[in-house]
Amino acid sequence: MVKSLKVGFILLLIHNISLASDSLSTNKTNIKKTLILGSEAIVYTSSYVGLNYLWYADYPRSNFHLYNDENEWYQMDKCGHSYSTYWIARANYKLLLWSGFENKKAVWGSIASSWLFISTIELFDGFSSEYGASPEDLLANTAGASLFGIQQMLWKEQKIIYKFAYFPSPYAKYRPDVLGTNPIERGLKDYNGQTYWLSTGLGTITGIKVIPQWLNIAVGYGADGMTGATNNKGFLPEERRIRQLYFSFDLNLEKIKTNNKILKTVFFMFNCLKFPLPTIEINKNETRFLIR
Repeated sequence: MVKSLKVGFILLLIHNISLASDSLSTNKTNIKKTLILGSEAIVYTSSYVGLNYLWYADYPRSNFHLYNDENEWYQMDKCGHSYSTYWIARANYKLLLWSGFENKKAVWGSIASSWLFISTIELFDGFSSEYGASPEDLLANTAGASLFGIQQMLWKEQKIIYKFAYFPSPYAKYRPDVLGTNPIERGLKDYNGQTYWLSTGLGTITGIKVIPQWLNIAVGYGADGMTGATNNKGFLPEERRIRQLYFSFDLNLEKIKTNNKILKTVFFMFNCLKFPLPTIEINKNETRFLIR
């Protein structure tokens, strides 16, 4: 476990040094770069030292090994991996631009650092006898980082935005140890209540210019009726396990015009969330209208 932390820290330092190598100076821009890159290294290291202590310390270690979990939770956990990687890349890109890196380096630096930050979890899992490194998780991390990077390289903006929504499900009471014992835990663990969305401009799709730029259309994915990773462990009938496809409207807060820097920051921060709006849900049992 300690070896995995050292490897990750060294990789991050190499990444940071490579970004700054051709721009060293004594000016204000260099101070910003040093501040951002140093802060990222500290956050990375402290996060995984804390994770090792709080999560993995009670589990026995093992030789590094893989674990195939592609069939668990109807892949909702994989959506969480790609979503997290995407938004960490977006946030880091903003910081690197602010500190003075040019666009291309900021994009590649954000792709690398976000992928590394999330993927280091697989090193921890791989050395834990309780878990195992998941190739599927690494693929999901790559997908999230790529969604950000490809768009930023092609269009210099995010025309397709990864979003998240959560509505409490009634299933946590059956297995609170797995699905969460309080609202915060349930938001993270109860995949029944989670939905992941890809949101894009309605005007972009339709070509109708009078449609406000902040009005989006979104496609979402969710699952329901799950009290276990691959089966319901006797808590619910297996036929209750379903996948859900959603079509809905959404709001792109970053397209709301304002000159207020604080508001712009707030809009960026909350744009990771899908706003509840009229939605069509399609699953194997029915098609229905609801607010999601």
